[in-house]
Amino acid sequence: MKKKTIGSHVIDAISTIATENNISKSLLFSAIENAFVMGAQKKYGTNVNMIARCDRITGDVKLFRILNVVSEISDRAKEIDLTRAKKINKNVAVGDDIEEEIPSGDFDRVIVKKMSDVINSCVINAKKEQEYEIYHKRIGQIVHGSVKSISPREIIVWIGQTEAKMDIRDTLPNERFNLGDKVIACIQNVNQDMNNPQVCLSRKSNQFLECLFKNEVPECEDGLINIVSIAREPGFRAKVAVASGDSRTDPVGACIGPKGVRVKSIMEELRGEKIDIIEYSQDMELFVQRAIIPARPSGVFVNHNLKSVDVVVDEENLSLAIGRKGQNVRLLSRLTGYKIDVMLESERQDRSAKKFAEIAERISTQLNLDEIVGQVLVASGFGKTEDIANAEIDTLAAIEGFDSDVANVIKNRAIEYINHINESQDSQINELGMSPEVFELPILTKTMLVTLGQNDIKTVTDIADLASDELVEILGGEEVISEKDAGDVVMIARKFVYGI
Repeated sequence: MKKKTIGSHVIDAISTIATENNISKSLLFSAIENAFVMGAQKKYGTNVNMIARCDRITGDVKLFRILNVVSEISDRAKEIDLTRAKKINKNVAVGDDIEEEIPSGDFDRVIVKKMSDVINSCVINAKKEQEYEIYHKRIGQIVHGSVKSISPREIIVWIGQTEAKMDIRDTLPNERFNLGDKVIACIQNVNQDMNNPQVCLSRKSNQFLECLFKNEVPECEDGLINIVSIAREPGFRAKVAVASGDSRTDPVGACIGPKGVRVKSIMEELRGEKIDIIEYSQDMELFVQRAIIPARPSGVFVNHNLKSVDVVVDEENLSLAIGRKGQNVRLLSRLTGYKIDVMLESERQDRSAKKFAEIAERISTQLNLDEIVGQVLVASGFGKTEDIANAEIDTLAAIEGFDSDVANVIKNRAIEYINHINESQDSQINELGMSPEVFELPILTKTMLVTLGQNDIKTVTDIADLASDELVEILGGEEVISEKDAGDVVMIARKFVYGI
């Protein structure tokens, strides 16, 4: 029987490793070639330029050093004279690079050790790359695993043949795991990390709750029911807004299930976390009425410009609407994206009366009117001097107690006031040295531009470098500019400056 060569052993080893670990053979051949180069550098030094070639059929490896052909040698590690070079290749000329084979017998043992290390590293890295490719496509999906190890900061979980990690902060409050415990979690992120678990799990994220609904409610998985938004205080309470594109499907009933079996199963997995399921509506007033359960509001007043909602309740529903330590209001605010104020009817009346008086006083002062006239204007829907300046005379004259003469006087005063303010603001803007490009940005009024200039924000670049909430704060809050409008201004400025 013919004795196997070292090369044939190499071929067999590569075939076995490639099959067992689902790794391409070319990757392993490259690893062996790298091992030979590293082993040779142990003897010749890292300043020697080398290359190894492993025959893909025989497994034989040859090692070469790359030398530059010169007429006179100054560095023997990197150069070869022309006479010697022509013995290797008669067509070579000065300035060419040539490969000179190096006998590997003197350092076979070193190479074998290095080859083993490199192949092991290659296998590990290849597995990590495969792992990343598989799991980064599954972000947001549920996986089942078992606890492998526990430390004060994280839990290592086996999912199939892969190690995943779950930060303690991504577990539910008061949740404890033991070695071997079964774990259901959501893939929150996948990092490219060759030394640590790459798959990051969470039981605390909104994604996990959404995945549980898709697992338990076929209509959610099939897309018949859409989970519009989720607000959650993990382990305690959650609100889930759902909608159906099919009028024949009751989204809330489907999610609850017969006798509540579906939602109960989800709550059990979440260690008793209470879940309110609400039918979503684009009508914010109706949506808030539904979502503030278990309370029953007597009135809901929405301000879309300020993204705020006043919810009026009676004494009996006040604590239910607010919830324990404000939990119900917090969840409702996150669910809707609006600021929620819960109040009694008497509080709203007091607030409305105070606001009415402030607006009436401001208009009376600006137009030099009796206070009662200012109140009549506000009660008739004219809450801003600009509204009065732009109103038709007939519209103003139709207000009870007014006539065309009074209407003309009030309108003219409003126009004069607006013109005076515009002139004053133009002067301020010039003195502040605002960049001309700033005037091209939409939404920003002259009053806003003055405020920006006074805060040393004078160019489009200055605005582009702000966050939207910073712009809102500088301009005086959401009563002046909404978060959405501020975001639009910032994005337009960034597109103007940075092209993004």
